[in-house]
Amino acid sequence: MALPEWVEKHKKQGFEIKKIGNGYYMYKRKSRWDKEKKKSVKVTGEYIGVVTPDGIVPRKQRVYETKSVFSKEYGASAFIDFIASDILKMLTKHFGEKVGHQIWAISTSRLISPCPFRRVEDHYQTSWMSEEFANLPLSKSSITNLIDHVGNHREKCAAFMRDMLQPAPYLLIDGSKVTSKSEGISRALPGHNNNNKYPSQINQMHIATVSESGNGVPGFYRNVSGNMPDISAFELTLEDAGVEEGIVLGDNGFASTVNFEELEDSERSLKYIIPLKRNTKEIDLEKMEFEEYFSYHKRGIAAHTDDKGGYRVYTFRDAYMQAKEFSDSISRTEKANATAMRRRNFDPEKDIHDVSAKTKEIEKKFGIIVLRTNILEKTVQYVFQTYNIR
Repeated sequence: MALPEWVEKHKKQGFEIKKIGNGYYMYKRKSRWDKEKKKSVKVTGEYIGVVTPDGIVPRKQRVYETKSVFSKEYGASAFIDFIASDILKMLTKHFGEKVGHQIWAISTSRLISPCPFRRVEDHYQTSWMSEEFANLPLSKSSITNLIDHVGNHREKCAAFMRDMLQPAPYLLIDGSKVTSKSEGISRALPGHNNNNKYPSQINQMHIATVSESGNGVPGFYRNVSGNMPDISAFELTLEDAGVEEGIVLGDNGFASTVNFEELEDSERSLKYIIPLKRNTKEIDLEKMEFEEYFSYHKRGIAAHTDDKGGYRVYTFRDAYMQAKEFSDSISRTEKANATAMRRRNFDPEKDIHDVSAKTKEIEKKFGIIVLRTNILEKTVQYVFQTYNIR
């Protein structure tokens, strides 16, 4: 087919021009070997463009622009920021913007994904926090320096905790006894522990408050010398927190005549709730009758009150604990009998225990909790619930 003269001008070797409809289009020309015909045959190749009197108009190229996309965690850190913005505000107020943001980023990272300090920087870089608080130094060495800086500014820590402390009641808890053999720590002094030894230690005291839901909320702490008596340590912690009254929540080891005399000293402003052993002479389980009943975390609780004048002793029976201890007692006795029967020198008279008799002997103590307190204006239910926050 003859092409117009103006089209012929644009013909080039290796290309061909086709008429399609009323237009002329240029393609690359290729050839391939046809095995059947045993000769080369023409093959239309890539489309080049439209032939016009003014020249070749190249075909339109589709250009795909690509941009690097980097996804960062947002939801969890944004939610924590939303519900705890007051904490961030107080951190920057007392520690300054940089240190406050460092503490916030470390705390948030380890809350979302518990990890060692050496992994914090990785989480920060892949979190929205790196956009909100840019260029924070969070390498392992930076965090070590931060801990040293914060630890050497106790006054800032105390001021921050005082501002964040929730309303009363303030619950005093004798916390951890941290043993230390490091030199240069003035407060690491010999103090009594549960093993009747006197290692060099630091005692950490805690103040907690009660949230609207009835749960304990950490509020304040203070480290005191290992040889400081607990009562004095409690008073010093209250003074440091700027609080006038507190309720001491101790453990069984705290119930001593000396401690009770000091706690009930009229010159002190301490209240207490201290557990007593089940065999205490303050109560008589054999003659006891329970007068009050209530539920705690969907567990039935029975209560009895003994008014001792300046203090009260409350005896509780936890139905859930009672059933658990009842089953456990029988199971342990049966297991001990089975073990004894496998001995070579097994003696039925000496080694076998009467499950019924042994269980009946201690049955009255199952599920029993005994608390002594000088809180006289509150209900028995309040005393039980408050102690269980410990």
